[in-house]
Amino acid sequence: MKHHKQKYNKGSILLGTTILMLAIGLLLAMSVQFLGIGEGILAFGEQQSEQAFSLADTCIKESALRIERNTAWTGGSMTLGDGACTIIVTSFGSSRTVSAAATVGVAVRKITATMTVSGTIVSITSWAEDPS
Repeated sequence: MKHHKQKYNKGSILLGTTILMLAIGLLLAMSVQFLGIGEGILAFGEQQSEQAFSLADTCIKESALRIERNTAWTGGSMTLGDGACTIIVTSFGSSRTVSAAATVGVAVRKITATMTVSGTIVSITSWAEDPS
């Protein structure tokens, strides 16, 4: 009888160990899956941020063209693809400070440029991304 009982104890230990190993494997698989989802979300946010930066840069360049055509232009809004940009132009004599804030999804990027107007020629004299 004792010999028969010992077989059941070994089987119980083996079954318990197997269940524990399966549970650990399942937890590891779920962790890897959640990490992958998190990485995907981060990559999507980074993509939106880069698109917003590109849009803000495009808005600065578009502003230079519009100021060449109309030196009294004070800014406005622009939509391109999935993004929108708000442009504000401030004048100081022949100098223009142009601020462009672009939004794509939840990402916002801002660029400020200084331009000099000489007749119908507009030159960008400084350009910087705003840290925000």
